[in-house]
Amino acid sequence: MFRSWHIYNRTDFVIALVVIAGLGVLYEWLRVVQVKYDRRVAARLATSSSKGKSSTWSSPAATSTYAAISEEDPLLGSSSVAASKIL
Repeated sequence: MFRSWHIYNRTDFVIALVVIAGLGVLYEWLRVVQVKYDRRVAARLATSSSKGKSSTWSSPAATSTYAAISEEDPLLGSSSVAASKIL
């Protein structure tokens, strides 16, 4: 990949391992934060639409489309399964 990422000794290996594991932890943390934020926005939209305010995001088609996709669905690989859930 990059010349600086070539592993020549154990120290380089440990550093690369820690960096890659840290990136994985950061990615998963960002996913958790995103889900919490999405739920907070959805709850805010639901309460605003129940108070009589119109919202383009609270249409039944939009909510049912994304409700069919779960957190455990694979991101890559079986795109036909994910695409069928969206349609």
